[in-house]
Amino acid sequence: MFCPNCGTEARATDVFCRRCGRRLPGAAPTAAPPEPPKLPPEPTTTLPEPSKVPPEPPRPQPVNEPIGDDLSKWLAYLAPLLVILGKLLFSSSGRRLLARIFGD
Repeated sequence: MFCPNCGTEARATDVFCRRCGRRLPGAAPTAAPPEPPKLPPEPTTTLPEPSKVPPEPPRPQPVNEPIGDDLSKWLAYLAPLLVILGKLLFSSSGRRLLARIFGD
């Protein structure tokens, strides 16, 4: 068998020409793909109404404490340490003591 369009030799089982792609006259028409089976419609379900839960009461906002209270506590602890550190660094006896501890 030969293609009527381009003259290329075709096998008896060919449906289309291998060279030009035309349908060969002796070929049986291809069957359309079968339709997918129809499924029954899905049942519609109604959702129950959400229970009416009362909203949460608003939470109380934290009260900002004055910063002065915390600052005074810190200063009460730091002030003596700063005084001792200053005496060690800026007095002659403090410098001698530091030199003896840490070396010259």
